[in-house]
Amino acid sequence: MTRRNAPPRIRVPDMQGESVKNAMKRTRIQHFLLPTLLALSLALPILPGATILAAEPTSTWTEAGTPTEKDLVILPGSDIIDFAVAGPYGDTLYAIGLWYDECLEEDDYQYWSDEENVQNDRLVPRLWKSSDQGVTWKDLTSNAQDASGMPSGEEFVFFSAVAAAPDDADFVVVAGYDDNWNTIVIGSTDGGDTFAIAGCGAIPGEVLCLAVSSGSDGVRQVAAGTKDVDDGGRVWRLEVGSFWQGYWVDTSDYAGWLAMPRWSGKNDISAVTSLAFSPNYDYDETIVGVALGLGYDPTLDSSDSSPPGYDRGFYPAFYYFAGNWSDVNAWNGAGDFPGFPGMF
Repeated sequence: MTRRNAPPRIRVPDMQGESVKNAMKRTRIQHFLLPTLLALSLALPILPGATILAAEPTSTWTEAGTPTEKDLVILPGSDIIDFAVAGPYGDTLYAIGLWYDECLEEDDYQYWSDEENVQNDRLVPRLWKSSDQGVTWKDLTSNAQDASGMPSGEEFVFFSAVAAAPDDADFVVVAGYDDNWNTIVIGSTDGGDTFAIAGCGAIPGEVLCLAVSSGSDGVRQVAAGTKDVDDGGRVWRLEVGSFWQGYWVDTSDYAGWLAMPRWSGKNDISAVTSLAFSPNYDYDETIVGVALGLGYDPTLDSSDSSPPGYDRGFYPAFYYFAGNWSDVNAWNGAGDFPGFPGMF
């Protein structure tokens, strides 16, 4: 893929022989130092004779309940699981969730475990779209269920993630699974009027998050973060041009993926929970994300108080990471991201 020139708004003054990358890093450091110096100046003692203004009211936080896997209710009758803002103007929204259908026959109940329905007997998946900033909504579920290439007799029983292009409100991808727990990813380039199976090959595990890049030379990147208790959570990559028939690529094979502390194997990564492409992906080809892995605390080791299911000293920890998806195809330090990965 040929890189485009830098966006006009990015200017590096008087590089004096520096590389563009080093100059841009220097500029970012300068941008970081300015607010730091301002904060330090505010911390200096007040000079004699200075007028002391009345303190402004401080911000406060209020604890609020959040939806859970068993109670995702946000609006009466609907449970919103995920949503995406699409296009350059933010007028278009896509949302996925569950809908309570009182008319659903018992044979069509959606069961979420082998033994019992831990959700509700009459909950069915739904995909909605709004073209007026959320004022009105249109149900696209039937379009998604009728996606081109969907295996015969199969359909979604749950939508798990949705993402849309930042520069095209009509480009949207949706992930979920069928009643056999097979992962399905579909995409649309016409705003959800029609869908097609996205990519060739199966993605193991459950897709927890999706991300879509801006377009570059007619090509977009689609990234899927998974949860997989057997093989470990990973980031899967699909390049989409005029069609959806590319192959999903397991990017955990890229250099630098196992650079997180305590990660000795891919299955040490429980899940990839969040992904986002750079707003200037067509120039910098950068993706960032968050993963759930292993943390270590020697005090837990000595006290034998690690969480249930973890060896002594270990606990679940979240890490942030970054990837360079140019010709380098590498993660973290191997992709020229000093300081990555890191633990929250």
